[in-house]
Amino acid sequence: MSNDSRVKHIWFMRHGQTIFDLENCSYDDFVEALSNGYQTPLHEDHGIDFESLPQNVELICCSPARRAEETAEKLQEHLKVGLVEKMKFLREVKFDKDIIRRHEYKSLKDSRRDILTRWFTNENKSESFQKSMARVRRIEKFLKNRQEKSIIFVTHGWFLRLMQLYFVQDKREEDITLFDLLDVEPIKLGQFVEAKLKLESSESNNHVAEVIVC
Repeated sequence: MSNDSRVKHIWFMRHGQTIFDLENCSYDDFVEALSNGYQTPLHEDHGIDFESLPQNVELICCSPARRAEETAEKLQEHLKVGLVEKMKFLREVKFDKDIIRRHEYKSLKDSRRDILTRWFTNENKSESFQKSMARVRRIEKFLKNRQEKSIIFVTHGWFLRLMQLYFVQDKREEDITLFDLLDVEPIKLGQFVEAKLKLESSESNNHVAEVIVC
């Protein structure tokens, strides 16, 4: 890592495998998980690749959802960690129960495009796209105000798309298109993207990212 104090080495991580299989579930279970999956626990076979992560990290920030907290606990067990903080801005996007209709639903794979489109066009009343982006900016402010230079953020799949666009692809909110959102490659459970971020003044584009997908 660079000795430049403005450079931070960041890992944007999706929580590990849970006991709930979002890829293969009924419609009712699917929409319940989207709108109210806060207490879903981590699976015993969580699938986290500890060897690909930094063995020493100054700070882990995790969503307050149970599966993210338990992922952070697993990281503490296997890595040398300075601090762990729960961060409400890392929670998953909360969707309306009607973000996908029963007659439309076949699977997550088949529904993903419709859900992302409705979120982007502000048809999701539980959390608009602008409110989700506001959380991303709060995380940017958090990064600017922290001294740690190695940080793991443990969050969730839908929200990670915005983290990737903003911090890794360096796209400002006004530049993000629906195509950009749809084009983001989903991060698998327990995996991450890695970036080096150079934080400068808030008036300019302030991310220089070296991206590694694991």
